[in-house]
Amino acid sequence: MEKPRKGTQTGTFVTYEDSFKIAVAREYLEGKLSQAQLGRKYGLSSGEVVRYFVNWYKKYISQAEVWESGSPLASNADQG
Repeated sequence: MEKPRKGTQTGTFVTYEDSFKIAVAREYLEGKLSQAQLGRKYGLSSGEVVRYFVNWYKKYISQAEVWESGSPLASNADQG
């Protein structure tokens, strides 16, 4: 797999592209490497960044499932 591109540094924070976060999270969830190992592999500051990516990815996936099942705006409009 080609190494995904990191994002850009803005001030003291590095902003990562969504595609990079997804690739790292999926690789971790495959179970072959630890958070620390993936952090080193991709030059991240720590394994904690990988943990953040995994949590972000799980939220990203759950939101995508909501959108696939129907617009959340439509269901909220029915309630109001």
